[in-house]
Amino acid sequence: MRQRSARVFGVRAFTLVLAVSAGFITPVANAAPAPSELPNEASAMAAARKFDKPVKVSGLTTEATETIANPNGKMTFIQSLKPERAKCGDKWVPVDTKLRKHSDGLIRPEAAVVDLQFAGAGKDKPLALVPRTASRWV
Repeated sequence: MRQRSARVFGVRAFTLVLAVSAGFITPVANAAPAPSELPNEASAMAAARKFDKPVKVSGLTTEATETIANPNGKMTFIQSLKPERAKCGDKWVPVDTKLRKHSDGLIRPEAAVVDLQFAGAGKDKPLALVPRTASRWV
């Protein structure tokens, strides 16, 4: 009886190795990692359920809000009273209001909701520049 079960185990092991090497079965190590954020609610919800992990909805993120799709099918909306992130290019970064002098000679915060700029040294320059679209935060 032991020889037969050992032979059956050997055949099954060989079949498994053959199936993996032929690409019929993908090992778990090659599986895609769970995304931390996706652009819309539908894709974020599908990924949250598939990977059983919360996924941020980047298309609904603002300076003061975040929306998260949960594995249980519910959405979580988080809102703060002040901006927590600023858009730099196409990605969100934490607000950093430390003033630094940049290569163009202007002094401005590293990452802020308002593109506030102070003049460096020199005459005939405005003391500060604030874009018109920033009026809601000024």
